[in-house]
Amino acid sequence: MKTKTNPNIKVILLWVLLAIILVTSAAIIPIGGDFRNNFRLAGKALIIGKSPYLVDGFYSPPWLAVLFIPFALLPERLSWIIFYSLNLIIYTIALIRLGINKWELILIMISPYAFYSFCFGNIDSLVLLGATLSPFWGIWLLLCKPQLTIGLIAMWVYRSIRAGFKQVLKDYGLISLVCLFIWVFKLYPSNTPIQKTWNIQAFPWGIIPGGLILWMAVRYSDRKLALASSPFFSPYVAIQSWVVTLLPASKNIMLLLLGNAISWVLLWIFIKEIPYSFDTVLIIVWGFMILGYQYKKMAKYSDPKRNAVDYYKNQEDND
Repeated sequence: MKTKTNPNIKVILLWVLLAIILVTSAAIIPIGGDFRNNFRLAGKALIIGKSPYLVDGFYSPPWLAVLFIPFALLPERLSWIIFYSLNLIIYTIALIRLGINKWELILIMISPYAFYSFCFGNIDSLVLLGATLSPFWGIWLLLCKPQLTIGLIAMWVYRSIRAGFKQVLKDYGLISLVCLFIWVFKLYPSNTPIQKTWNIQAFPWGIIPGGLILWMAVRYSDRKLALASSPFFSPYVAIQSWVVTLLPASKNIMLLLLGNAISWVLLWIFIKEIPYSFDTVLIIVWGFMILGYQYKKMAKYSDPKRNAVDYYKNQEDND
């Protein structure tokens, strides 16, 4: 007679196996440059009473440097193993909370956008997680990378304004006071990364598809579209920040595959330093592809009994 294995034991064994694989890979992979040279050093600067903006390459709000104090206190390799593992876990959780299923998750994870974020030790996972929280909590993470989230921030603020002054105060009163303090005491970087070689942006022409995507996001209350619009508005965007443009394509595998292929072409253009703004053209074309797909999806559900507005609202609630 065969004995049945306790399903709880199977789950535990699976998590143990995943943990072993995760820690082992983190121990083998070289320490990411963004983690080592930017974020961890910013945390170390706070420990010794210095400004985190003395660290070349740290452009985020000062509260992000506070999060890296524990990593700065640990040995570098150990802190990298912990950060890499948490980064991958949080990234996965954030995408799932955004309504991405397992096959869509795999396609996004094998894009150079995700690869860059993990291997270089960037913080896109935290920012994406912020998009799944309430405005009061999420805004702290969204502001860590406004080039990744400015569209969603605009949509959140618009909603709060429509709800009334009390809602605006509730959602953004504290963060506004903190930002005012930062501005008064000049606790911000003195330069911007616009001229950096890693800057892959579509500005200013990207404002056209970005603005249309944001309009559609606000009208139909779609946070994935709001996120996707964000990089188009920014004059500085690293390659990993374009991951949000894959989110609206997540329910169409063929479009998601195309977006993934475009991401690899962008990486090739970046590595080869191809001139004549080919990356800008490719990004803008991809933006209009997103618009075309969303318009087609909107039209499919725009009938008297279930219009597009209801569809998008229900979709976001389910996410």
